Amino acid sequence: MSHAVNDRYTTGFQGLEVGHEKYKQHVPEKQRKQPPPNYSQSIPIGTQYRFPGVNSRDEPVTREEAGIAEMQLSSSDRILICDRTGAGKTSLLKRIVYGLHEAGQKIIHLTDVKNDFADIDTEGGVPQEFIDEAGMHPGESPGSIPVEVFQPRLLYNEYRRSPPDVLEGMETFAYGFQDLRESEIKTLVNATSDTQTDILTNAIAAHDELTYSSLEDTVLSIDANPQAKRSLMNSIRRLKEQEVLHDDYREKLPADSLEDGVVAVSMDNWDSFKREGREKLEIQIAIALRRIKHRLRDGDLKGPVTPIFDEAHVFCGEKNDISTPEIVDMIDLGRAYDIPMIFSSQRASQLDQEIIDGLSHFFIGKNVPPDQRMDLLKAADLVDHEDYSTGKWTKIFREMEKYEFLQVDSERSLWRVVSPFAPPCFHPWEDDE
Repeated sequence: MSHAVNDRYTTGFQGLEVGHEKYKQHVPEKQRKQPPPNYSQSIPIGTQYRFPGVNSRDEPVTREEAGIAEMQLSSSDRILICDRTGAGKTSLLKRIVYGLHEAGQKIIHLTDVKNDFADIDTEGGVPQEFIDEAGMHPGESPGSIPVEVFQPRLLYNEYRRSPPDVLEGMETFAYGFQDLRESEIKTLVNATSDTQTDILTNAIAAHDELTYSSLEDTVLSIDANPQAKRSLMNSIRRLKEQEVLHDDYREKLPADSLEDGVVAVSMDNWDSFKREGREKLEIQIAIALRRIKHRLRDGDLKGPVTPIFDEAHVFCGEKNDISTPEIVDMIDLGRAYDIPMIFSSQRASQLDQEIIDGLSHFFIGKNVPPDQRMDLLKAADLVDHEDYSTGKWTKIFREMEKYEFLQVDSERSLWRVVSPFAPPCFHPWEDDE
């Protein structure tokens, strides 16, 4: 498929002036003359509220507006956005990403399961209700984000007809045998007995540069149980048919395109591998993270680079032994390599504990179940202090409104309720008829 950058709406954005009706709709008149934010210093994320005098006694809860919430993101920061579907996680994520992009950071969304970043600049990219409620930051002007969209070839092959229109112009790709570790090849081929494992180990060891053909030929030539060899051959051929791997590197891969704009790896169709074959998707994440780390180490890429993980409880879960270890390794090395990270999930309780322990920012929605909410507050070091009772937090969450989040910056000992601004790239701006 042809390569294209998602800049189809740039002209529409450029044509919007401060006096435009749509600008007036989302930025109150008294705020339109404020200077634009300096995203390099901090990212404005929304209006913040404070709750003075909240305690565990049965006293009224009051909230008062306390200006604009800004977030400083360093290389050691790890962000979790947690709430149910439809509660504004993706809109908040896009708001943060817009600020990061404006500040010059490189961003790669490795698990875009709903094509949310493929449509970041399109109409419908953010729910209209959220836009109407949130408005934009004072002083901001609308602007587009260049997006390059990729999709693993095995997921592209799952389309019965053609991919959705939002993926028009995306690149398809497959990693090669050269990208994999021996343990990952064995996981993909799925040896189910000691005999099959021995055959596969010997076949891999026989080649410096592995290909489908060399692997098949060597498995067939080994003097071993015919049934075990047939089983391995069937698995190898299935990988080849699905195009899980390619014999050579593709010309262009997601982690090699970070200089050109936000990179989104579409995981559309991922549910085809939800119950069986999920390791084929997890390996995509593991390899991408390794390539980022190697390029940073070799000086081919300059940080900060921010990987994003949606459905993090699936791809970063405690039972995942392929992509999760690579993510944990990134957390450990992030300060040296300048790699912040963002996770978004409905089920934070299923995240690997080392990921939870490495978090510095928490955005907790009001619909998170109370038990999971308290676990997150404990991870953020909020409920261990004598003046932070569980009754206090129950009241605060009860007073939060739709699309709002409790933001906790554990490293800076900060917490507040935030009503996020809409990202300025939420849809193409067109003249009113």
